[in-house]
Parts: sequence; C-alpha cells; structure tokens
Amino acid sequence: NRSDVLQNLTDTGLSVNFTKEKSLGGDSSAFVTGTANHYNSNGQEKYEVNLVLSAFYGGLFNGNDGDNVDIHETAHILDFKSDEEESLPFGIQDSTAITYKNERESLFNEYNQSSSDVGVIKSYGFTNEQEFLAVSIENYYERPSDLETTSPLLYTSLAEYFSG
Repeated sequence: NRSDVLQNLTDTGLSVNFTKEKSLGGDSSAFVTGTANHYNSNGQEKYEVNLVLSAFYGGLFNGNDGDNVDIHETAHILDFKSDEEESLPFGIQDSTAITYKNERESLFNEYNQSSSDVGVIKSYGFTNEQEFLAVSIENYYERPSDLETTSPLLYTSLAEYFSG
C-alpha cells in the first residue's frame, strides 16, 4: 500500500548483496545473517543491504516464525531514510510517530523490568531503538496477530504507517 515508501527505496539505488557464507560475522552464539549500511559516496547517499543467502531463503519459506532477515534489514533502510536520531520509518505521520514512540518507551520499560522477551518481541529488539523498529516491522509481517496481542498500540501504529 505504501507505494511512496517503495518508490523512495527504489530511488535510493538500494544495493542488495548476497553471500553463500554461513555468517557475515559474529561468533557461534550470535551469527550475523544480515547488515544494513548507510554511507556517503561522492556526495551521494548510498544504502546497502547484505544478506546471507540461506537466511534470506529461510525468511521467504518460513513466513511466520518472526525471523526474516530481508524484512529486518530493509526496515533499517527505512530508518536510515528518516531522521536517524528518532529511529522511525521514513514518511511516518506525526500522530502515528507519537503513538509509536510512546508505546516503544512503554515496552522498553517493561523489558527493563524483566530482561526477557516482551510477548512476540524478542530481547534482541531491545538492544536499541533501531533494532526495536526492525524487529517490530519483522513481526508485523511475520506474526501480525501475535504482535497485536503483545501491543495493540504498536501494531496499530505500524498498520497506520504501512497502509499510508
């Protein structure tokens, strides 16, 4: 529904690279299966997503486990296209952004009291606001009912964003 967002991603000249390696780094406890980068080259903003091919296929063929590296890393690009200090997706309306930020703060507080997953939102999502956005969008597409149960306000703010 958000053709403006898709068009903007296309206009960035987004580069997507795949590797057949098992990981892009990390150790045996935390393999890195994708990265998103934003940099300036010759005065032009550049956006790049790097994906482990097996993780990419896993995201395509298991669409309800909450793990989808391509959605996750693309969500980071939406964040990079926006004000990086806010960790909000590009083009979000002000009223939706307020609801999203308030609910994000509330969920971070809940996580800080328990230090474990908050409903469908895995602990990794509470690493920082950027990862929270990416994990939330990942769950919005992979496990929408579970996300709505975990946080109706977060689900509604993402639904409003993606419906335009």
